[in-house]
Amino acid sequence: MAAPVYYTADMVRGIAAGVVTATQMALGLMPAAAQQRPGPAPSSPPPADLPPAWEVEFSIHDEARMDGAGSVSVRTTDYKGMKYSVRALPDMSVDPARQLAGEFRQVLDVQGPGHVDQVWWGPPSATRTLPEPAWAPGQRELLLGRRVEVKSCQNLLDVQTAGSRNMPSNGGPNMFVISANLQWTPTHWQSTIYAPPRPTTVTVPPMDEGGPTMTLPEMEVPYDFRQPVSNNGGATYALPAYTFGGFRTVKRTIDYTITRKPMRVLYGNPRVSLIGQLLDCKVCKDQYANPNYAKGEESGILQVDGSTSKAGDPWKTTYRFIHGNVDLHLTIDGKDVTNFKLIEAGREMTFELLRLRRDWVWPLDAEGNLGRGPNGQPAGGIHPPNDPETRQFGNGWFDDDPTPGNFKDMPGSFQDRVPAGWESERETKEFLIAVKNFPEFGFYYYAITFETRPGQFRFGQSPDASELKAEEWCGRVTNPSATPFEQVQLGPWVTRFVE
Repeated sequence: MAAPVYYTADMVRGIAAGVVTATQMALGLMPAAAQQRPGPAPSSPPPADLPPAWEVEFSIHDEARMDGAGSVSVRTTDYKGMKYSVRALPDMSVDPARQLAGEFRQVLDVQGPGHVDQVWWGPPSATRTLPEPAWAPGQRELLLGRRVEVKSCQNLLDVQTAGSRNMPSNGGPNMFVISANLQWTPTHWQSTIYAPPRPTTVTVPPMDEGGPTMTLPEMEVPYDFRQPVSNNGGATYALPAYTFGGFRTVKRTIDYTITRKPMRVLYGNPRVSLIGQLLDCKVCKDQYANPNYAKGEESGILQVDGSTSKAGDPWKTTYRFIHGNVDLHLTIDGKDVTNFKLIEAGREMTFELLRLRRDWVWPLDAEGNLGRGPNGQPAGGIHPPNDPETRQFGNGWFDDDPTPGNFKDMPGSFQDRVPAGWESERETKEFLIAVKNFPEFGFYYYAITFETRPGQFRFGQSPDASELKAEEWCGRVTNPSATPFEQVQLGPWVTRFVE
């Protein structure tokens, strides 16, 4: 039987330093840019008054081992009491203005002749916690992510942010990416060498910035955008195992709570939103009535052969625009964020409205009732969009494609003739709205109706928006309907207006 081999303290110190050096050279600290957006820093930082959309709290326990010749290395990493705030824009970034909480502790236990323990630990720094990419000194950012899927909705409500696409799995559906890829200042490091005649402790001066090694700092956890709180439900959630640098997972778990702040779309009071000059036309006179009425002109050159190289016939149209303004507001945690804008590398980032629309048109008889066809059924019905290139979703619904950042809805009825020549008809416009890439704001429906007859018009709109569940919202798109979902009350006939 071979005699046991013992290492001197100096030899074990060398082994300890060698293990750490080799480990960091082979594996490296996890790249600081693992969850950052490539490219330049924002040219205008997010304003401090944009409230966070999520609060994230988590604790992680990660054990792994590596079997070597004559030794076993066990690495244990713990993140405890982690907490930070996450903004909706830009792209789910951790809010650097709010204090981060938590701590990490990592133990590397090299079990063999002359047993060695190495321990790293540290708290997050108030000023330098977020990682700094090598290509953008001074830019510190931590990017989270999420992927949401709503079935049977033609991908209208599906979301996948960059932080989810960055995951090795390319992100799973209805998952939230949590990141612990933080910098820790100071990071302490201490080795304990268990060699005869007694254990020896080697303490290295604190590192200015550091963090755990040999562990994956990003992880995906189940997330339900419908609920204000997503968590592991009291049972520790097992994270996927992995092999990294010779270490294989023994146990990897997380306890987490993702608290979504209240996010809402508010429908403005129609009696208020109808007052004011909110028209979007080239030449508009003042509005003289409530509901609103305006007159404008457009002109151009009609290309007879469809080309732009030859001038065709000049044309000029004088039109009337009857409309109602629906003033929508977005709030996060009760704060109005409708007009939030961020300029990043010359590109404007803002919240955008997803607005589907369906138009109905019916002729009216002499008594003002819906005209009837030969079979006794109401004549008219769903009216297709004027532009055949418009994206359509079936059952008359199409993409109304509002301008990004515009939440003052201006649906209207254009009349290309003088009021005395107006036809007797009813026109209803239905709207299904949400916020692009943010299903957390909810899903809503409202409608607007106009009636015209020679020299007169009247108007009505939903007194409030109906809030729908995601499945109800999608069902209204995919399921046929013979009439609008809401019959709005019409106001009095308007007969006096300036021409």
